[in-house]
Amino acid sequence: MLESLLERSLIFDIEIYRNCWCVTFFSFRANSYRVYKKGFGIDDSQELIRLVTGRVGGNKRVLIGFNSLQFDSGVLIHLIQNPTISNEELWMFAQTLIAGNRNPYRRHEYFDEIDVLEVLRAGFNTTNLKACAINLKHHRIQDLPIPFDQDVSQEQFDVLIVYNKNDIEITHQVFNYLRPQIEMRVLLSENYKLPLLTESDSGIAKQLFKRTYVEMLKQKHGSENVDVREVLNSRTHRESIHFADVIHPSITFSTPELQEYLEQLKLIVLHKDDEVKAKNFKLQLPTLTIGGLTLKLGLGGIHSEDETGIFKADEQYMLLDADAVSFYPASIINFDVCPEHLDNEVFKQVLVTTLEDRKTYKKKKKESVLFAALEYGLKISLNSIE
Repeated sequence: MLESLLERSLIFDIEIYRNCWCVTFFSFRANSYRVYKKGFGIDDSQELIRLVTGRVGGNKRVLIGFNSLQFDSGVLIHLIQNPTISNEELWMFAQTLIAGNRNPYRRHEYFDEIDVLEVLRAGFNTTNLKACAINLKHHRIQDLPIPFDQDVSQEQFDVLIVYNKNDIEITHQVFNYLRPQIEMRVLLSENYKLPLLTESDSGIAKQLFKRTYVEMLKQKHGSENVDVREVLNSRTHRESIHFADVIHPSITFSTPELQEYLEQLKLIVLHKDDEVKAKNFKLQLPTLTIGGLTLKLGLGGIHSEDETGIFKADEQYMLLDADAVSFYPASIINFDVCPEHLDNEVFKQVLVTTLEDRKTYKKKKKESVLFAALEYGLKISLNSIE
């Protein structure tokens, strides 16, 4: 399925200056580059627009970029919607994106898109293309050859295109490195009829959960009685969280150190930082030392603070690896936990159904890549519900 998608896919990169711009594409099907530009008496704008908005076999083009969701596609769509825009006006728009303003064209109908940065960073910390090039041992690490705020001379234009192509080569390498994750997104997008190509793992999880929750809510109350927009936008807003209210009564310890630590946790009250109008709570929990091991609690669970070492099994010691399958969703089901703004019955039904479906796909995932993709999609969907 990925191969058929690549037939209509182009890797692309944009460089833009006050007096000129160039957009370079690499075609998987033709295994060649195409360059479109505007400046020095040349204007390929209309030809460029026809390329990216055209259809291949009745399907949209797929553009593949690095950080394209924030920058490159934003600039490209701004050009599509303003085809007579001057180079300097387009450059000024591009600077707003570089400054951190959100791309206003994230939802559009012109082409499909895969931003490999979104796949790579998995919803967490970001990275840059040069760091990827170093990690992938790319043969050429190159900074922007011409300062962004200077005009480009006609002689420098070819240098800019070479730089463009080098960035595309790196993006191609990142794409190949991420090929299994991207193929999984293609399969999930087709199976669930959702736009998941450029979603991070956490983004896929949210989309799958929303789809299942809304469908089950409609089954319970009737489609005409469910305002989908209201459901998706609903939240439970809290200014503070008392740990004593969220630690389940069944949690007890026999060890004095753990008993004391549990009582410390029950005294904690989290508050939002009003001074910076924080969106989320800042979680800082005390560490625990027991049996010579220091443990740190965080949003992801319990982590030990270990010194670097090599651990080997021998006649006296064995190495064990224990993993609780779907620990978070199973705990939510068993303790009957539900966000206040959601329907408790439907929420629990979603978790139970998803958990059972995941177990089914897990048994079959060696049979086909589709089952493997479905199992992985349900796995991240379950584990994102914490």
